[in-house]
Amino acid sequence: MDINLTTDFLGITEFRSEMSQTLERIEKTKRPMILTKGGTPSVVVLDVQSYQEMQDALKDAESALLLASVQRAELDIANGRTLPHAQALEAFEQKRQQRKHGQKEANTPKP
Repeated sequence: MDINLTTDFLGITEFRSEMSQTLERIEKTKRPMILTKGGTPSVVVLDVQSYQEMQDALKDAESALLLASVQRAELDIANGRTLPHAQALEAFEQKRQQRKHGQKEANTPKP
């Protein structure tokens, strides 16, 4: 789904007057149309299939990231890279306070 920066922009007024043709073009080409208001990009119109594909790709990427995170955590546990709950909570609170007060973060305790 490529966007052509010279042809895929349309003013909202022009879109209103050419809505049917524009929607047909979007459905046929599978390229989104950027609608502008006052010359500024405002919204993107795209066909349902492309939207669904984007949603599916995002869901797959989120699942892959979650799986990778769980795998790293399991590897940390297997290699003994863990902290007792109280120590982890204390480190978290210290980092939170440092961020709250704009201080540079200290290194986190290592197991």
